[in-house]
Amino acid sequence: FGIVNGDNGYDHVTIKNLDPETVYQFKMGSGSKLYDNSGSTYNQKTARTTSDAPPVADPAYGKVLVVGGAAPKEALVYLTVAGGTALSSFTRTDGNWLITLNNARSVDLSAYISYISEGDNIDIFISAPEGIAQAKTDTKNHNPVPNITIGDNYDFAKKSQQQASSFSI
Repeated sequence: FGIVNGDNGYDHVTIKNLDPETVYQFKMGSGSKLYDNSGSTYNQKTARTTSDAPPVADPAYGKVLVVGGAAPKEALVYLTVAGGTALSSFTRTDGNWLITLNNARSVDLSAYISYISEGDNIDIFISAPEGIAQAKTDTKNHNPVPNITIGDNYDFAKKSQQQASSFSI
């Protein structure tokens, strides 16, 4: 069980050793206040165990900045690859983030996703106290992803395609 407490209302929770295909009920707390689902507990069912082996670790990483080039005080980075489930990570104090793509599962959670090493879409959404940013890249350009500044939108996959076509003979 791990909680990263953000200074500006952002928290990131990791809970380990849960049983597969089990419904867990919970409320969220902040200080002495509990938050629920309109008077009921939140419910989340864990995925079933898969029979496929997890893919080899494949890190996507980059850096989040604010206007002026400094790192945000904190930011949450959400990433989806090839239409799989969302993965997330907090940035470090220097703005760097890392998410391993091999943890992504299909939307129904029945299997790990498969993707090609060059060309499958990666969507990135970043939320920080200073604002949001979005980026598109692909599995050819994810380690590292170019710097992302809060308040901007990027299409690094399109840039990569343009660069590749400019070198064609």
